[in-house]
Order: sequence, then C-alpha cells, then structure tokens
Amino acid sequence: MDVVARELTYHYNKGAKFAVLALDDVSLNIAEGEFFGVIGHTGSGKSTFIQHLNALIPVEKGSLIVGSYDLSKRDKKTKKSLPEVRKKVGMVFQYPEYQLFAETVYDDVAFGIKNFYKSADKSIIDQKVRKAIETVGLNYDEIKGKSPFTLSGGQKRRVAIAGVIAVEPEILVLDEPCAGLDPQGKTKLWKLLHDIHKTTAKTVIIVSHDMNDVAEQCSKAAMFDNGKIVAVGTPKELFSNVKLIENAGLEVPVTCYLTDELKELVDIDSDFKTSSFAKAFADAVKNR
Repeated sequence: MDVVARELTYHYNKGAKFAVLALDDVSLNIAEGEFFGVIGHTGSGKSTFIQHLNALIPVEKGSLIVGSYDLSKRDKKTKKSLPEVRKKVGMVFQYPEYQLFAETVYDDVAFGIKNFYKSADKSIIDQKVRKAIETVGLNYDEIKGKSPFTLSGGQKRRVAIAGVIAVEPEILVLDEPCAGLDPQGKTKLWKLLHDIHKTTAKTVIIVSHDMNDVAEQCSKAAMFDNGKIVAVGTPKELFSNVKLIENAGLEVPVTCYLTDELKELVDIDSDFKTSSFAKAFADAVKNR
C-alpha cells in the first residue's frame, strides 16, 4: 500500500477565531516497503499528518490515497470502508502503554482481532494473539494471564504494539516509539520494529524528533516545519544540509558534525549511520 497525499490542508478549530493551520498544502509519497521517518519540531504538523492516514482526522482539503482507499471522498462507500482502512493502517501513539485497558494481556491483544475479525472462532483468536505476543519478544504462556498494568514499562510498550500488529496491518505507524526509553531499551525496540517490518508490516512510518534515530533507522524521511514539508529524501540527502536541519529547529545528528569537521582533514563520505561513519573514517585515515 502506497500513501499519496496531494495538497493536504487541515485547520484545528476551523472557522473559529483561534483556528490553527496544522497542515499547509502537504504533498508526499510514501512507497510500500519503506521504513519512513516523519520528522519536525513540536507543532510542525507531523502528528496531524499521520492521524490522517487511518482517517482519525478527516481530509479537509486536498487528497489522500492510502492503497486503494481514497480518504478524501465523503460518500457512503468511503465511510463503510473506514474499518478496513484502520485494520490495514495500524496506529501506535506516543507512550503506547497508555493504550492498555483490559484486565489481562490476552484480552488487550485480542481486542482488535475480535473487532476486525468478527467471524473468527476462539482457536483463530488464540493463534493470532499468540503470534503477536511472540513477535514482540514476550513469552505467551507466561504473560497472557497477567494484568498489563503489573508489567514493566518496556513490557507494556511491547504489549501495546502486539495489540496493533495482531490484526496484521500492512502499514504500521508509530508516534515517537522510543520516547522515555533508556539506550538499551531503545536498541531493543528498534530491532523489534525492524523485525516487524520484515515479517508483518510491509511499511513502517515513524514520527520522531530525534535525528540520530532517523539517521540510523530510516530508509527515507520527510521534514515538516510549520505545517509544510520542507524536504524529503534519504537520511544522507537530508542531513547533508546542516543549515536546513537547524533552521527547522532540529538537532543535527552527531555524525553530521563529525563528518563536516573531518572533511577539513581527510576525504570522507558517510550516510551518517554510526557504523558507516566509523568505516568511512577508518578508510579515510588509512588512505590518507
């Protein structure tokens, strides 16, 4: 499923005295298979944009096509298709552990399955719940009967993600998935998300204000600023323009600064991933 937005515009409190323009003529293509970053400072429009992708926010102006679904239409056929859209575009909000609500982990993960697969019998539900829980790296038999509220922070986050991937979305959207995690927790979660990208969701879309994470993890990214898209490209293309990043109020990845500084001394080319930078630096020193 590709995502194609054209001249997408949205106001909060439209028509009111204090209306806010959240998206301003946004056009963007996200191809199936991408591990895509949506970046920008707080209030730049990135979260508003992703909430359009499964129709949590309706299209006000412009067009938005997700796979075969034209979300800019308002006819009965489009409204009838919204549950299917929300099944195919899974949304995990910032601090996803706050999405937990059921008495047991099993019931929490099974909730979406029961809603989207209404004809599924218990054996099918059990199978899908087990698969989702094991996909996020948890032991099904040990955790299924526990209250989600007794789990550690990292376990809660994994259970919340399991509840979304249990319905097998084609697109998985996560808003600041690593917020509040320590370095070890972040490393484990990024590995999990890449595993999900390989096995479950064809496309993963990440909202982040951490440019180091985007440089390391994403295949491509779009930069938002004041409701507009100011740049789209690979991390290497985006972060080669340090001034653009700084003007958007974002922190430049450490590897960008190091590459710029080292260019004064050696011939070095890097895509700004830590591993690539280290190799490029070693090669540059060796060949100097």
